[in-house]
Amino acid sequence: MDRKHVLCISFPIFGHIIPLLELAKKLCEFHDVTFAVSSSRTEELKTRNMILSSEGGHQVNLFGITDEVTWEDSDPSEPLNIQRMMKNRASIRQAIGQLLRILPRRNPGGTESETPGIPFGPVDVIIYDCFLSQDVFPVCIERGFPFILFNSTNAHFPYEAVMSGDHTLTDPQLNPRTALARRPDAAGQFIHPIAVMKLQTLLLPVKKVMPMASGLIMNSFRPFEQKEISVLEHAESMKTIPVYCVGPLIPKENPTEQHKVVTDFLASQSRSSLIYVAFGSMATLRAEQIRDIAKALENLSQPFIWSLKQKLYQHLPANFQPDKIGFTTDKNGLILPWTPQTLILSHPAVGCFVSHCGWNSTLEAMTGGKPVVCWPQFADQLINAETLVERNTGRMLSAAGLKLDGEFVPASRIEEAIRAAKKNHAEDAKKWGEQFQTAWKVDGCSREELLILTSRISEISGTASEEMATNL
Repeated sequence: MDRKHVLCISFPIFGHIIPLLELAKKLCEFHDVTFAVSSSRTEELKTRNMILSSEGGHQVNLFGITDEVTWEDSDPSEPLNIQRMMKNRASIRQAIGQLLRILPRRNPGGTESETPGIPFGPVDVIIYDCFLSQDVFPVCIERGFPFILFNSTNAHFPYEAVMSGDHTLTDPQLNPRTALARRPDAAGQFIHPIAVMKLQTLLLPVKKVMPMASGLIMNSFRPFEQKEISVLEHAESMKTIPVYCVGPLIPKENPTEQHKVVTDFLASQSRSSLIYVAFGSMATLRAEQIRDIAKALENLSQPFIWSLKQKLYQHLPANFQPDKIGFTTDKNGLILPWTPQTLILSHPAVGCFVSHCGWNSTLEAMTGGKPVVCWPQFADQLINAETLVERNTGRMLSAAGLKLDGEFVPASRIEEAIRAAKKNHAEDAKKWGEQFQTAWKVDGCSREELLILTSRISEISGTASEEMATNL
């Protein structure tokens, strides 16, 4: 296999960074790989102690894109945070465009261009996050870089993109940062209105780019989304675009002191007894909702681990205020600002996961074979929750939404949902977990699709076609 140099460019949110970085680590067994993301994130990747090498010892080259991003993983419903995100988006676009215009590349005839200040050699292929389509695609065409799209979320997003157009229903009042995405109807029509900004900055750019991409990479386990992926692949504009399902892309982390605290606590619990609560890095629950989650956990009298931002500890009742290690007063619970989620969800002591149903969390829950109490907050999380419910691995609690307009869920309903998830959905979750764990075995379907992808990368031409350029 001809070893190429692949540049992976990530959108600078950890829900996007983590799966693409994991793909980069798998690809570097076969190709040289540089992973580029906002420099504000490269330092955080180091502090999170993320592994940057493959199982075979090959190293991913980490490159920080110089921009002015000051991203905070905080509630996107807050007006100030929305303004910050929009400013960051403009900065990201400018910085990526500047990088791609000076990127060294392999010229026809085998000669190589060099760029002072760029610490890596010529790039053969670019893999970039779908959320950056508007930013990366024009320069790829301009400079002749072949590219492959990476979708970090479920199969509904690219399908919604390729089916979008002037006919798409929009609502100018919808906030694209907080609105819950909806599925199409049985005929494949999207009958619920979407935010204008989502259509203009995400869906239409992906629709435009897709026919000229050398493929679409999905962070998906094909058997889990078989129906949805089949619908996507049979869409008219997708019939010549190969789709590679290479999920679940779940990282392995270097052990830290926090890992030891969590591991020791899990080891002291009986099988399937512990409740794990986590809502991701973006959502922020209301004070009264935090108090009722605590009340529900107390009433259930089961051990728990709760991932909660430190700034929200002030809303916890007195007996839930964690000590310096993270233990609650009765030592029955562990409350931490960050938790090693993959470790927790793979442990036999965990019997239920209360989750916002982000796509990474959804895949991690299924890989661990854990039933989920589904509590979607925004974006694609409702679709992910519905997917779990359809497969009898999750119990829908509430499409609560974020704190500005979300439904308050009392402790009694939370308790009821946790009991129901453990009683009615654990068996099917376990079965799916057994399937997910075959994905990356030697003959696993995701492993096989990765090998096809790596071969495709070796074959891709070093220049974009004239047809691509004329379609710009």
